[in-house]
Amino acid sequence: METPDFRSHFLIRIKLARTVHGDLLSTFSESCPGLSTLQRRHTEFDKGVFALENKTGPGRPQETRTEENVARVKCLVEDNPRMTTRQSYCRGVPTIYNCFQASDGGSRAPKPPQRARPSPAL
Repeated sequence: METPDFRSHFLIRIKLARTVHGDLLSTFSESCPGLSTLQRRHTEFDKGVFALENKTGPGRPQETRTEENVARVKCLVEDNPRMTTRQSYCRGVPTIYNCFQASDGGSRAPKPPQRARPSPAL
């Protein structure tokens, strides 16, 4: 049973979340959501913040993780496990590091480690 089906159940039969959970558990024992999920949805419905469709979350869309990109990264890592993210960027492989560089010109890129300088002799 899909998420909109569970949500529409509240629209048709407005009951307590425990009663709805008992009904759904007896009907869909394997795919029934938990009681706390139903209580949260019931509260959202009472507040009027209830939507039948899932909202898209923040962050990078899932379409960027394609089989092609995964294969390219895997091939590069297997060829040279010591390759840096900067080197992979030069080869056009999408990484989170590349997203930061592309978004603001590289100001968020990690700084290289500083070498310890010997203290001056007194």
